[in-house]
Amino acid sequence: MEDDQKKQAAKALQNTDQLEYALADDQINVVTHGAGVAPKKERETWGNKTQFMLSCIGYAVGLGNVWRFPYLCYRNGGGAFLIPYTLMLFLVGMPVFFLELSLGQKFQAGAWGTFEKISPALRGIGGASLVVSFLVGMYYNTIVAYSLLYLFFSFTSHLPWDGFGCPESNKFWNCTQLVNSSQTELYWYLGAMDASDAIGDTGDINWKIFGVLLLAWVIVMFCEIKGIESSGYVVYFTATFPYLVLIILFFRAVTLPGAGNGIEYYLKPDFAMLQYATVWRDACTQILYSLSPGFGTLIAFASYNPPNNDALKDTFVICLINCGTSVFAGFVVFAFIGFMAHEKNAEIEDVVSSGPGLAFEVYPEAVLQLPLSVFWAILFFLMLLTLGLDSMFGTVEGILTIILDMNKNLNKTAVVIGICALSFLCGLIFTCQAGVYFFELWDTYSAGLPLITIVLCECLTISYVYGADKYLGEVETMINRKVNNFWWYAWKFVTPVILFVILIWNVIFQFLFPGEYATLDGFTTYPSWALLLGWLLILSSVLFIPGVALYHYDISGPAIKRSFRNLTWRRFKSELRPAVRATFYQDQVLPTFHGIVIVTMLSDATGDGCQ
Repeated sequence: MEDDQKKQAAKALQNTDQLEYALADDQINVVTHGAGVAPKKERETWGNKTQFMLSCIGYAVGLGNVWRFPYLCYRNGGGAFLIPYTLMLFLVGMPVFFLELSLGQKFQAGAWGTFEKISPALRGIGGASLVVSFLVGMYYNTIVAYSLLYLFFSFTSHLPWDGFGCPESNKFWNCTQLVNSSQTELYWYLGAMDASDAIGDTGDINWKIFGVLLLAWVIVMFCEIKGIESSGYVVYFTATFPYLVLIILFFRAVTLPGAGNGIEYYLKPDFAMLQYATVWRDACTQILYSLSPGFGTLIAFASYNPPNNDALKDTFVICLINCGTSVFAGFVVFAFIGFMAHEKNAEIEDVVSSGPGLAFEVYPEAVLQLPLSVFWAILFFLMLLTLGLDSMFGTVEGILTIILDMNKNLNKTAVVIGICALSFLCGLIFTCQAGVYFFELWDTYSAGLPLITIVLCECLTISYVYGADKYLGEVETMINRKVNNFWWYAWKFVTPVILFVILIWNVIFQFLFPGEYATLDGFTTYPSWALLLGWLLILSSVLFIPGVALYHYDISGPAIKRSFRNLTWRRFKSELRPAVRATFYQDQVLPTFHGIVIVTMLSDATGDGCQ
């Protein structure tokens, strides 16, 4: 009866200029334009809660959990690194993750549509997310292609990197100068990549890489054409299989000689390292890389949830699983590294590596020392493939949602095909003989600074344009539970300050220490034109934010200008001072800020939030 009354009310208002509302739980949308009524396309929804959780976990748990975190932990004080890592999880990672999930769920739109509803001048945040996702997707799917290539090569009775030597036919390298290179290192650069000796020597197309890159984009395209209806079922396998493989590899690794020494190097705490600011910067940066806010994917995923979904509980579950996976993967990685050091009678620091070097040089060397080496190689590269595909599904979904927010009349299938085709064509730069060096350039410059800028702008937008008090109240109404004031303090003060410091620090670091890339004969500094290209990658996304804002600032008059005045430092100070006083000088006070954080986390995780 109530629904009928709403439909009659909508019909009575047909002659108004614009009307848009949702009919309660069944999400029936009505829009009027002039005298006609046109039904909006129904937004996709997840088949069930499990699909959403697995998609978020699969997206967040990626290759960086396996090949980046263990190395950072080893380099930054072992077990001591878990202290700044955990603090950054609670002070930066979780607040931003919860913010993005709640934004998507509340506004039922992607990054572009979400910030457009707050203010048209802020749509640039969504535009920046679109560009970052596109640039990262270009090179990230190249890792999927590398995994496919090694997986295909593993289906043989004799692994191709076993006993591989420098081909005399290569035109870039003098084999007599490579006598100290390992067989897996030689195979990575000269067998699989057919790499040139510098980023400036692009050489010819590597048709092996061309073929697997095309296959990787075809797989992503077919899984994304039907949207979450298709990818929601695919993640049942791709999100869970890596855990099965990690568990199998763990029990195999810990039984190998030297594994204990490797794990000791991984976890042995060096608390003196905590005095160095770079350790804290690495912790914050890794949290952002790992949880992957700023790409627009989390907002897109959450927009397919029902409005009353408990986004706060989801934040705890997904973030803790993600970070727990990183720690667990470290045991597996360093157990194998300890085994390799034992077999080679070498020091662990001479074996340890990170990034593609760990996946495609160190581990292939380790499996050669194992019985049934073909089986272990297939298992490992299949795990890398599923980890990469999960992240790619999320990346493309974020791009797709933003584009459809911009123009809802576009054909979804055509957009998916267009995204994948354009990404493949732009990614052809990674298929040349210098492609592995361009891959490192993209990895260094395309995401780091832009992601920090985007999530900083998200926090400032909600806190000082939309209003943190207003937003927190609306979130409480949406999820039907009290939300602790910790999140208000985090969004408004703690998280933005940390992000701003890390942003400025990284900018200075990039100027003072130009990037390097690895070749067969060591690390080489990027030439000036490559560094310029790197900064163009950064600016191509970041400039969307001020560009769109300035455009609307000029054409929209006082309303937009008032919004920008809300971001002034004077207002920040005026709200920070009473907030601090209210926190530390009232009767309901906790003795330390760490106590506030711990109690907040426990109360919110159990659903007993307090005001």
